[in-house]
Amino acid sequence: MNWISADESFDCEARVYGLLFTVEKPANEKNFMEFLNKDSKKVYKNVRCHKDLLTGLKVLDKFQFERKGYFVVDKDSDIEKGKIVWNKIVDTQDNKTKK
Repeated sequence: MNWISADESFDCEARVYGLLFTVEKPANEKNFMEFLNKDSKKVYKNVRCHKDLLTGLKVLDKFQFERKGYFVVDKDSDIEKGKIVWNKIVDTQDNKTKK
């Protein structure tokens, strides 16, 4: 966790996607829908980002968030209104070795 003042930050949303299925080969199962991972998408509201990120920000821009991974600006974002949605695209090496 990093600390940032409210005056120097803005609210945004972060989406973190996991495995879609709870088994390795769902096609081999009788009813693959039974093996959907209900926790495959986690949405974090009220994530704080430094206001300097808004300068020149565009949809599909990519950033590394320290100790969290790599994120891309989602098409659901409304940059003009300051509504930013981040999608996690790659874990950091540290996070991969912890799992």
